[in-house]
Amino acid sequence: MRCFKPRRILLVILLLSTARCGKAVSDACPPVITYDQATQTRVADELMHLPPDSDLPRWIADYGQLRAMARACASTVQ
Repeated sequence: MRCFKPRRILLVILLLSTARCGKAVSDACPPVITYDQATQTRVADELMHLPPDSDLPRWIADYGQLRAMARACASTVQ
């Protein structure tokens, strides 16, 4: 009679539970919304007319970095 090996059972369960991790990573990448040229031009014009002490340009720069990270994420999982 063979001895019960809980380690083997645990290893099989662990391997089966992580089998879909690759898919979960790709689902974690946020989509990058594309904007048409007219919208980009209008937003750039609006940014040029903000008051000098506005915080909005810094926020937009942060958003640009998030978009770059989302594009990088999507390119690594495809």
